[in-house]
Amino acid sequence: MSDQSRVAVGEINSPWGLKGHVKVTPLTSNPERLKPKQKVLIGNMSVTITDAKIAGKIPVIQFSSFTTRSSVESLKGSLIEILEKDLPELPENIFYIHDIVGLTVSTDDDDEVGEVIEVLQTGANDVYVIKANTGKNVLIPALESVIIATKIEDKSLIIRSDTGLFD
Repeated sequence: MSDQSRVAVGEINSPWGLKGHVKVTPLTSNPERLKPKQKVLIGNMSVTITDAKIAGKIPVIQFSSFTTRSSVESLKGSLIEILEKDLPELPENIFYIHDIVGLTVSTDDDDEVGEVIEVLQTGANDVYVIKANTGKNVLIPALESVIIATKIEDKSLIIRSDTGLFD
């Protein structure tokens, strides 16, 4: 399994209760990823979610093979992951954040200007944090008026040169 790409869907915060439940910070916008019967990876272990509920506003999950508080103590800080191949296919021109981070950013004049290092989700539209070749971070809105093409297979993002963002 270690040679296949993984995607984090949650992070284990701490034990909850006495029966092996843990508090989880979701790292996915798809709540189905953290529901009972879903198979997930924790480190090198493949486990199944056996119970999921909300305590206050915090998701609380129990995994197969973990039935006591002491059995989950060592999981604190662990990522809950799935294999990238198990992600659902997205509609055209919609991308997973992990696909955007690491893209080389160029202008439509073929000037390479930097690399996407982070995606900020602002609500109205995403904002890409670009580590510019100058060493500075530049924020670009993920809008059609700025981005010409996102080519995941080529690991490239092409933006309009007339935006003035890298001047």
